[in-house]
Amino acid sequence: MRSRKIKIHAAAAAFLLTALFVSGAPAFPAALGSAALGSAALGKTNPPCGPGAGKILDRTVAFVDDDAILSSELEARYALARKLAPGITRAQVLQTMINRTLLLRQARQIFPPAMSDEQAIRQFTDFKIRAFVVVPESAVRDFYEKNKAKMGSAPYERVRGRIERLLKEKEINRRLLDYIRTLRQKADIRVFLTNAPPIFR
Repeated sequence: MRSRKIKIHAAAAAFLLTALFVSGAPAFPAALGSAALGSAALGKTNPPCGPGAGKILDRTVAFVDDDAILSSELEARYALARKLAPGITRAQVLQTMINRTLLLRQARQIFPPAMSDEQAIRQFTDFKIRAFVVVPESAVRDFYEKNKAKMGSAPYERVRGRIERLLKEKEINRRLLDYIRTLRQKADIRVFLTNAPPIFR
């Protein structure tokens, strides 16, 4: 009987760390607050007057405090996410974008603007979480014993490294999601998927 290797689904793990989707994230009211409408950075939300005016440039699908997430940004992310997870919904992708916005905000307090957003998030995750995750030998051994039947005749020492990496990634993801939940509790998040306010030219 050929031994079966433990496969670490790297693509799925990478997607989780990139997407940062918190399962069961709380729903937020779909009413747009007046304070958000006052942000100049969000563009004009009232239809202008005059010849040629009134063209809708985009729509705002969410606010994270004073940061806007636009419909065009959501659609671009949604198209990419569907290639990795065909069953994912726009609402789930929007939640990942909210989480990413919160995490990037924290990362930019440490890492310089010259670093790309993705690099900053990755470095921040390493600095804030990964560096503190250590998988005890007992946990690796326990996983091996409970899943020995799935590994065929593979001896412990042959699969130990893969088990350790798997458990470490799972713990990193768990801590990352806990950290994001904390950030969400402190932020003013508003979602308007069904009634997104337009941005006019």
